[in-house]
Amino acid sequence: MLCEVYAKLIGLVLQHWATAVGCWARAGRSIVQAGQAVRSYAVTLALGLDDRRALVHALQRLAQTLAHSCRLNSRRRHPNTYQRLLDLPPLLA
Repeated sequence: MLCEVYAKLIGLVLQHWATAVGCWARAGRSIVQAGQAVRSYAVTLALGLDDRRALVHALQRLAQTLAHSCRLNSRRRHPNTYQRLLDLPPLLA
């Protein structure tokens, strides 16, 4: 059981790292969708642990996936938080 707990903890740390690196700087990204994308790459990343090139390639593909997907839909009637923050006037000019 302890091995399973450690495996899940490592998975969560990897998921957090990938979403922080891939989505944090971009407004309008869904952390939930990013987490799903990282989990979909779990097997590919695990298979790449033996081969450094395969791991780097899998991480690059994951970064591209996070950069081009995981977008929140813009809403006119009930704007997302990032839309409201982008609409704020500057504090001091």
